[in-house]
Amino acid sequence: MAEMTNGFNNHDAKAATRMYAPDGDFVSVRGEAANGATEVEAKLAAILATRARNASLKTLKMTIRFVRPDVALVHVTNELGGLVNANGQTLLAHQELSLQVLVKENDGAWRLTAFQNTLVAPFDESRPK
Repeated sequence: MAEMTNGFNNHDAKAATRMYAPDGDFVSVRGEAANGATEVEAKLAAILATRARNASLKTLKMTIRFVRPDVALVHVTNELGGLVNANGQTLLAHQELSLQVLVKENDGAWRLTAFQNTLVAPFDESRPK
């Protein structure tokens, strides 16, 4: 997780996706999907070159649950700041929660096989039911 965060903060898509399995899946907080390590790296590179060009990520919380000795579910809460919108305006920092599925390979390396990111936001109580 530290390698992914450091890669993101250095705006280095290759370093931020190095841990993906060759057939790993990625879904961004905006619902952008990529399949396979090469496509995931390209998708993240495009994000880092545009709306996340000045962004930084800070890990707030992480929990790991082993569903089997070789499969781990990891929930990571991050604070993301410095995103820009289409007009180039910097957006307020916000929290995101990701679910990551890691599988231990035969060589002992853990590979990210699935990543899904979700915006952490309270319900808008002002909306009618």
